Amino acid sequence: YDLLGRVTRIDYPEHPISHGRMRACYNYGTAGYISGISVQVNTNGILPGYCNKDIVENITYNEFGQTSSLTLGNGITTSYGYDVKGRMVRLNSSGDVNGSNKVLQDAVYSFNPNNNITNVVNTTTDFNTQYVYGYDGLGRLTSANGSYIEPFNSNFTQRFQQSFVYTKNGNLSSKRFHDPVSGSVQDVWSYQYTNHQVTNIDSSKSGNDTLVMQYDANGNLTRQRDNVKDLTKRISIDSQDRITQIQDGNNAILGSYWYDESGFRIRKSSLEPKNNVFSNVEILYPSKFFGLEFIESENVISSVNNVYLNGVRIAALNEAGALAYYLTDQVDSVSTVLDDEGNTLSLMQYLPYGETFVQRGDLNFSPKFNSQELDRESGFYFFNARYYDPGIARFTSADTIIDGELDTQGWNRFSYVKGNPIGAKDPTGHEANGGIGIMMNSQCKGNASCNSAGLNAVSEGAKKAVVGTAIAGATAATGYAAAAEVGSAALPSAIYLSSRLGSSNITNSLLNRLPQSQSAVANSVNATKEGLKKANGVGNIGNNPGNSCQCTPVNSGNFRPNRLLPNNKNGVPLPDVNLPHTQIGYQKGRNGDYTQAREWNYNDKGKLEAKRLIDFTDHGRPANHTNPHQHKFLPNPTGGTAKHGPSEPLN
Repeated sequence: YDLLGRVTRIDYPEHPISHGRMRACYNYGTAGYISGISVQVNTNGILPGYCNKDIVENITYNEFGQTSSLTLGNGITTSYGYDVKGRMVRLNSSGDVNGSNKVLQDAVYSFNPNNNITNVVNTTTDFNTQYVYGYDGLGRLTSANGSYIEPFNSNFTQRFQQSFVYTKNGNLSSKRFHDPVSGSVQDVWSYQYTNHQVTNIDSSKSGNDTLVMQYDANGNLTRQRDNVKDLTKRISIDSQDRITQIQDGNNAILGSYWYDESGFRIRKSSLEPKNNVFSNVEILYPSKFFGLEFIESENVISSVNNVYLNGVRIAALNEAGALAYYLTDQVDSVSTVLDDEGNTLSLMQYLPYGETFVQRGDLNFSPKFNSQELDRESGFYFFNARYYDPGIARFTSADTIIDGELDTQGWNRFSYVKGNPIGAKDPTGHEANGGIGIMMNSQCKGNASCNSAGLNAVSEGAKKAVVGTAIAGATAATGYAAAAEVGSAALPSAIYLSSRLGSSNITNSLLNRLPQSQSAVANSVNATKEGLKKANGVGNIGNNPGNSCQCTPVNSGNFRPNRLLPNNKNGVPLPDVNLPHTQIGYQKGRNGDYTQAREWNYNDKGKLEAKRLIDFTDHGRPANHTNPHQHKFLPNPTGGTAKHGPSEPLN
């Protein structure tokens, strides 16, 4: 770590046979953002000195802290374009491959007035895709159609068209499959529920009970029967509601899983196709950074060293140093895998809820939809805290974190990202986060920093700077390894950060990591509104019909909550844990009460410190103050409490 607590180097475990080992080095720019990542791979242990192989050569940012460009070690550069609202409207990856310029992705995004993506046109050297989406009033996906065309491969074409209907609480009630040319309905899946769990899916094409599901008392899926494919999955669950084993209808074990005390999956044993033969494959995960794979039929042990940036895998290396780079879309789904020369190793496109639409090349790479790992033996994605079934578009167990205080869809404990898989992702299995340039309910609105695919160091670092050490416990509780995340620089306060990023909604994203903070903010807002009502007489705040509030006070000091701001016996401002950033109220002055705001920030010890005071009205000392004005708190040369600075113009 450096003096700001940022990760500068990670030394990976040693391969048990070849003794190959990797080191990753992280560099930071003057603004505190990550500027590059490099590695060193050696077969005889780690050598001293610096890393000598670039994984990320350079990252640039715009004036709002959004990622402008990212250049990988293979020379491929990804550029990000934004509109005036800060939404990402273009995602381009291109570079020199074997002596000629190659476009690997060039996606152009269109939005509706509610910030939902309505159209994605992607034109590359090898293929073209186009997706069109529709939504209901709650931002839930109701229609999707897409096409994939390889113009230089006999016009190889794939198309799909689907539509979705939801109940009021967010459950899918039907999923329709359309002819992509005529639009006529070819099949309708009707979902039947018992106690919030989907127990039957009937098909207009295949008949009733096409899929039949059973659950335990905690809401965990324990059996799934596909009567069309004649396949059965029997699922064993431990006391922590985690899948430990999956068997087929003949009780043959398809997969077994082990976890550590934090919920991180540390071992997996499964039957997988290797070189056209099903073989038992054992995978050990000492951490999310490193894994070992043993293929029994070949008696081979291989290792993988994962390189992360803000929680998302951007590259992987084996013990010999062979590289794979991952290009992702707006919700971190891996679309293209490249080698160190920029050649395409694998290509993936997805249906809206994560089913495979197109797959070309080597399919053995782990991160796929939302950069999560697909267990091919079950067809489930492992989302850290829970497993997700893309076929039925639901999690296999109930969420233990409920965010229904924000919107009605948050009460649904099985639905995936509140019905908007195009504009949101779920990195932990617990919450829907807006992707690059998309607003998902109260989540981030249009900033690459809100999306780990944007590779902006603000993403995780900002959360930690705001919520302090509590985030470490929250991370472990959601099933993440308790490893330090890269990019956790000490950053400015949340509101300042929001103004830098062009979106006040980032504050909600940060606070979503601590639900109790949401309540505190809501209570503060309500208290402020009540204070404004009292200060201005009657009526409501805002422009509501019939508003009788006379919101033009003679003195601006009247327009504030009726709250005396607390000081200690020496007159030093005291923090309020319910108002972790800003306090607004009044103080006692020589000429009576005066209006004051106080801005706070967490220090490197996780404690609230006053950052500045803003006086809006006259406090009577001295008489030559210009109102409003500010007093910043300056570092104490002796290391004690920060000192109250002189009056300055309000900035």
